[in-house]
Amino acid sequence: MTFYSIEKASRIELDIKKSLFIGQACPVQSEEEALAFIDGVQTAHPQATHHCRAYIIGEAGLIQRFHDDGEPSGTAGMPILETAKQMELTNVVIVVTRYFGGIKLGAGGLVRAYRQAAREALEAGRITLYVPWKEVDIQIAYESLGKCDYLLQESPVVERDRVFTDQVALTWLIPEDRVGWIRTQVMEISAGQAKFEEKQRLMLPEVNPK
Repeated sequence: MTFYSIEKASRIELDIKKSLFIGQACPVQSEEEALAFIDGVQTAHPQATHHCRAYIIGEAGLIQRFHDDGEPSGTAGMPILETAKQMELTNVVIVVTRYFGGIKLGAGGLVRAYRQAAREALEAGRITLYVPWKEVDIQIAYESLGKCDYLLQESPVVERDRVFTDQVALTWLIPEDRVGWIRTQVMEISAGQAKFEEKQRLMLPEVNPK
C-alpha cells in the first residue's frame, strides 16, 4: 500500500490581525513520534497563547487526534486535521502555535487562520508519495564490484553502507517491486556467488529516500 505524506519537517509564519500564527509540520511513523514533536514545539514556545494541533497515523489513517488548546471548540484542532485529510495525507503531525495580538478573529476567522497555517506548513514539507522499500544486504567479490556499482548508478537503488573486508558488504535500499530484478542482476554479475539477504521493509519517499 502506498500513501502520501510530507518529506521533511517544515515551519511557516502568518501575521493575521496582529496575531502571529506559526505552523509546523513533521512526518512521523507513530503516535509516540507525533506526541514528542508536539512536546518539542510547546517547549520551544512557552509564552505562546495556544498550541493547536492534529495528527494522522497509519497507512490507512486509522489514528486521528486533534486538540484546540483553549481556542473555541471546533475552530482550531479540527480544521487542522480536516486540512490534512482533504490533502489526503497520513503519517503527519501539525502544530499551529498562536501568539494572540489583541484582536479577536471570531469563529470563522479562527477556522480560516488555522486552516491556512496548516496548509502552508504541509505544502512547505514537500508532499510526496511513500512506497514500500526493502533494505537488503549484499556480499560480493571485489572483481564484481565495478559491475555492481554500474547497476547501482543505473537503477532506482540507494546505497546506505559499504564495508571492505575479504569481500565487499553492501547495504542497499530497493523499491519493493524491483527487489527480484535487482537480485537477478546481482547474481548474474557475480556468477551466482553473491549473497543477497532481504531485511526490513520500510515506507519511504518514492525517489531518493534519505
